[in-house]
Amino acid sequence: MAEGGDTNFRELLQRIETALCDAAEVDAASFLQTLQRAKPSFLNLFRYKEPNAESRAAVQSGKLVLPSGPVVLDPEPDIREALLLSDEMKLDEILAVMCVQGALQETGEVSAAAGAGIYFEERRGLLTSLWLLLQAQVMSGNSLPPELYAAICLDWVMSCDSLPPELYRLYAVICAFNADLLSQSLGGRTMLVQRLVELVRDNQLEAQPGSRLPTVIDSHGREVDRNALVTREQTVLCECLAYACCIRQRLTTADIADIT
Repeated sequence: MAEGGDTNFRELLQRIETALCDAAEVDAASFLQTLQRAKPSFLNLFRYKEPNAESRAAVQSGKLVLPSGPVVLDPEPDIREALLLSDEMKLDEILAVMCVQGALQETGEVSAAAGAGIYFEERRGLLTSLWLLLQAQVMSGNSLPPELYAAICLDWVMSCDSLPPELYRLYAVICAFNADLLSQSLGGRTMLVQRLVELVRDNQLEAQPGSRLPTVIDSHGREVDRNALVTREQTVLCECLAYACCIRQRLTTADIADIT
């Protein structure tokens, strides 16, 4: 469930994982196009539309036109569960319907908990995609000062044969994309770094005492503690921030102020 319906972040993650596992099968130009399409989503990480009166009224009417086509909603359980998901996730009501509809297709269940599972899975797809791209560059040493990289990785470098050309090409694409991503600034701040800092400090997805949605249902039909998912997401956000700082070592004064 991606806003606008034109990107499936779980498919994006699968594409990146496949590329990193088998670089020989990757067309560099096509892979770069995939990353470029995802660039706005990385820079605006997790900026989903929030609840609003117009979307709520549209859902309550029971008749919507989604990217997948027209949908007729029943008051029970469709509308009830979509509005519950919207309230708990602070998510636009129409996007909440898309999550619930996606859960119905994958699990056969119409529920806010299953819709939340779809929502968290899509978030994980986007965030893990970013994490893999940043990590690939950091772990290749291309973001570290030569003396530091040598001190940390010299044994590994000396024990490995030369990397195949296709892997070098893949890393070149990833490093160029990361450089472009981290060069985007607004108001004296690196956009990606600023967004990661904001998200690390944001806890609005945590289930509050008395929440009607303390657990979510994943794609396998299993109940998962909602706060455990939030904690896991926060950990990956922190790692992305650390990797971003390794790659872009000359942060702006505003970036440093935000982080500290």
